This record gives sequence, structure tokens and C-alpha cells, in this order.
Amino acid sequence: MTLAAGVTAISITLAVEGAEAATAPFLHGVASGDPLSDRVIIWTRVTKPGATADIAVNWIVAEDEAFTRVVRSGKAVARVGRDHTVKVDVTQLSPGVVYYYRFEAERALSPVGRTKTLPVGKVDRLMLAVFSCSNYELGFFNVYKEAAKRRDLDAVLHLGDYIYEYGPGTGGYTTPATGLGLAPKPRDADLQPREEIIRLDQYRARHALYKTDPHLQKLHALAPFINIWDDHEVANDAWTGGAENHNAGEGSWSVRKQHGVRAFYEWLPIREPADRERVDPATGNPDALYRTFDFGDLARLVMIDTREAARDQQLSSAALVAAYVGAPPDGPFPKDVREDGKRRTLMGDAQAAWFGEQIVTSTQAWQLIGNQVLMFYQNAPDIAGSPVLSPAQKTSYNALLDQLLGAGQSEQIAQLGAAGLPTPLAADAWTGYPTARVKMLKTLAKAKSPIVLTGDSHNAWTANLVLPSGTGSRPVAPEFGGTSVSSPGMEQYLLGVPPTATAALQVDSSARKSPVDKLIYTEQSRRGFMLVDVRPTYADVVHVFVSNVFGPDYTVENKRFRVPLGSRQAIPLSS
Repeated sequence: MTLAAGVTAISITLAVEGAEAATAPFLHGVASGDPLSDRVIIWTRVTKPGATADIAVNWIVAEDEAFTRVVRSGKAVARVGRDHTVKVDVTQLSPGVVYYYRFEAERALSPVGRTKTLPVGKVDRLMLAVFSCSNYELGFFNVYKEAAKRRDLDAVLHLGDYIYEYGPGTGGYTTPATGLGLAPKPRDADLQPREEIIRLDQYRARHALYKTDPHLQKLHALAPFINIWDDHEVANDAWTGGAENHNAGEGSWSVRKQHGVRAFYEWLPIREPADRERVDPATGNPDALYRTFDFGDLARLVMIDTREAARDQQLSSAALVAAYVGAPPDGPFPKDVREDGKRRTLMGDAQAAWFGEQIVTSTQAWQLIGNQVLMFYQNAPDIAGSPVLSPAQKTSYNALLDQLLGAGQSEQIAQLGAAGLPTPLAADAWTGYPTARVKMLKTLAKAKSPIVLTGDSHNAWTANLVLPSGTGSRPVAPEFGGTSVSSPGMEQYLLGVPPTATAALQVDSSARKSPVDKLIYTEQSRRGFMLVDVRPTYADVVHVFVSNVFGPDYTVENKRFRVPLGSRQAIPLSS
């Protein structure tokens, strides 16, 4: 069985590509998500100005886009208390089948959506598109547009930062480039609400804005989404007790988090917590979002939550470096502790135990891990010792570091880079949680053939993870970090140094100085997504880059890697 099969290319074109932005009362389009072998979530929102009452909705699912072979139908309610969003868990479906769906409300029909259930048994191919970090004001969603042209996607993974909480022209995205007018904010004037979002109505309004984008609507209508949150669904650099972008003047963190999480569940096609069999056993948290999807005998997808479930607060730059100084690569890390003396965690004990069970019990050929923040060890760049930068570029690079991080910081980073110690900028990633990182690597070592898929960083990365020990190291898994949909990368910060030189410095520093993982590729200037093409004997991961998000026109380039089954390493291919 081949996952990409099921309907003709002509029929998909009529159903999806021909659609324009949705119209009233379905202004926000349709979506599907969280597919299983016998069910899938379908979603829409009914917009009726001034509505203060619930709205009746009909839904229908068929095997053809003309809806002559109807398999399921029913009634739902767009409730005021859920911002008039509608979510239906359609059951009693067949495995590995393409279905079409639509809604009816207020005597109008919604756009037609296409979805697909998970297969069972023997599977020959799986095609996923992977996204992260879509900032509305900073760019057009050309990345979603490019992905929506495809006709072979079995599912779409979104690894977080589906929305951003910032108000217009604020927050961490007044970059050096935007400050100097070198990088536009093409949709700044269209951003709604016109302030940082904190309340429930504001989170809802921001989700609503995103869902009006025609390219995102088309992608949602094309294939089922599998979403996980990162930090900006609530606030930047979130952890369980707060966030970098939250202060006491903005009210209770727990209340703000509840608002962001509630809007996330309302506006995305995710199975509701009450409809899932599992909650976090340690906390009783009904919003636990980590979950598993099985694609027959080919692949198990494990979506983990490194952000909201149990993350401890990030270390300061000085504390991060101190945690590694004098410690062996495989630990222990005596200074990686909380104030109560317990080891710091990124996932929490309950989720870590659950993850280990999903890995060990997987009978599939591949184990795919949907992960938010970079897992590979991020050592500081060895600027002084690098042969890939010219003397002039080294001078420019150091000046930029002092400008961005503070006077004298370039000298500190030079010392860290020469010693193979972590970059201070990695405190929010797995590098910032060394004990948890080694524990994760040990778990991945038990998997048959794991691949880590990561978002968050706004740049593209390919690294080979290794498990260190006192006698050496052994390959564990490749990690592929996807670039962003529209959020800015290093090119808007390190002005004056060519992005190709920055990338070469990162790879060279990892090769010469990293005591563990090896970065083999990075792209530091373009937006894009990843295609994951899984076969029984190999998996190809393609970084897909668009040349421009500041206007509607763009070109596309790819960088492809292959992971042979059982190799636990990525190797570059020519295209």
C-alpha cells in the first residue's frame, strides 16, 4: 500500500487549488487533523456578525468530492463559548483512505476539505510536510503556498509557533535589519489585535487573523494537520512557571497560559483533551498534548511537548556555561539542578517515561520524533580559530556580537568557542538542559531507526546526534531542524557577514570543537519547510527554501539528505 495513492491528481486540483479565500459565514476555511486509522478531526468556524447565540451546523464526509458516496454525516453546534468554532471527531472511517468533507450553516456551504486516515498493515511510503514559526506581520505565507501545491502529502506537521503573541512592531522582532529599514514588515499594518495578546479574546482574534490567510487555508484544506505548541502560542520562551515575554504588569501567568491554551484547542483541528485516553499522570494535566501516530508498519510519529508540560526555567548564560565546565560529555552535570536540588527537566518524568515506552514498543521500521527546540549540542563558534572566515569577516563578526550581546561578549564567546563549550544563546534549547539531553539520547539509542524533526530556531540545520560515553561515542539519530515560515533568521542579526560564511563557521566549529554531536549543514538566511519522504529502506528529508517572503514572488531551492534504515546518520545528496 502506498500512502500517496487514493484519488486522482485532477480531482484534488478541482477541490483544493481552485478554491479562493473562504467566504461568509466560513471566513476561516476548513481544516482536519489528528488522524487515526478509523477517525479524524474536522474543523471550521462560523462567522455571523453580532451573533450571541449558538449556531446549528451540519457536516458531511464522503469518499468523493462530489459527495455522491457519503460515509458519515451529522449535526454539530458552533457554540458561543467556543468562539463559534466547530470540531467533530468523525469515527467509523476506513484506514488509509482519502475523504472529503464540508459543513453547512446559515444556508451556506463551506469550502471542501480533503483529509486522510492513517493506514494499517504494510505501508510503502509516507510523505510529510513539516513547518514551524509563522509570524504574520513579518512576511507573506509563501511557504504555505508552495507546500499547498503538492498532491502527495499524507499529513502536515506543525512543530509550534503557529501564531505569535507580539503586537505590531514590538517584541523580539525589531531586529537590527528591521531597525535599519533593511527588512520590511510587509503585513504589520494588517496585524490584529493591535497590541500584544494576553486575554482570551485577544488570542482568539489572533488565531482568527491567521486563518484568513488564503495560503494557510488551502494547506489546511489539503491534508490533515498534526500540531504541537511551542512558546509563542502563549508567550516567548515559556516554561511552566512563566515566560521571558511575560511580566507582573500583565497579570497572572497561569491565567494567561490558560487563555492561550484554550484558544489553541478551539482554533486548531486537535482532538480535545477529554476525548483522549491519557492525561499527564504526574500532574493530572488534562491539556497534555504529547501523543503518538502510527503509519502502519512503516513509521511511528511521536509528538513530544518540550514547552508547556513540565519545563523548568531556562538558565542564565553564565549558569549554562558553568553547568558544562568540568563535566564529561555524558554527565553527570552537578550544577544542572533546581533550587530544590532536583535535576532540571525539559519534558518531566511522566512524559519522559511515556516517550520511552513509545520508542521501545514501536514495531515500525522508523521512529519519527516531532520536537520543538534544537536537540544537537550547540557549541559556541570558534571564530578566532576558524579557517573559513577571512580576517575582515572575523573582525565584523566580533563587532556584531559586541553590538548585539554587549561590550566584551565577543571575547567571552571566543573563549567558549575555543574550548568547545556551549553558546550562551542555547539556553532555551536542549543544550540548556544537559542532564535531560543525555537522558533523551539514551532513550533514542533504544529506537530501531529514529529521526528527530525540530522547529523553533528560524534556520535550517542537519546534525548527527551521538551518545557519548567514557570510551567514545556511537551514532544515535539524525536531527533535521526546519527553518521558519516567515520569522527572521540569523541574516537579520549578523549584518555585514554573508550568511554563507556564518553557516560555514557553524559547521566548521562543530566539526573541530564539538565533543559530541556533529552539525553537517545549516542555512542561515531563507525561509521554508521540510519534506519527509519515508520508505521501507531509507528516508529522505528535504529542506525546501523560498527566496522571498516580503512579496508574492519567489523561487524555490532544495537541499536533500538521506538516512539509510538503521544507519542513524544523515548523508547529503546532490539535490
